Amino acid sequence: TSATGEPGNYGLGWIGAFNKLKPIPVLRQRKLNAELANGRLAMTAILAMFFQNGTVGSTGPEMWSAQIPEYANTVGDFVPKNV
Repeated sequence: TSATGEPGNYGLGWIGAFNKLKPIPVLRQRKLNAELANGRLAMTAILAMFFQNGTVGSTGPEMWSAQIPEYANTVGDFVPKNV
């Protein structure tokens, strides 16, 4: 249980297999380190997006993509009038 052991370890084993799979300590440590590294990268990325939004005023597709025409999101068929 997580009360007596490490945080987040509920004793279910790898992928919740109820400890039916043999644990490999080296592989487990590598996966924990990868999870920490990816979490830190994600936190850095979201803080960079907050900073960019605060300084530039925009993040995302509206900053990088071309302006879409006004009829692009309409429902139904678009029929040009000058045919």
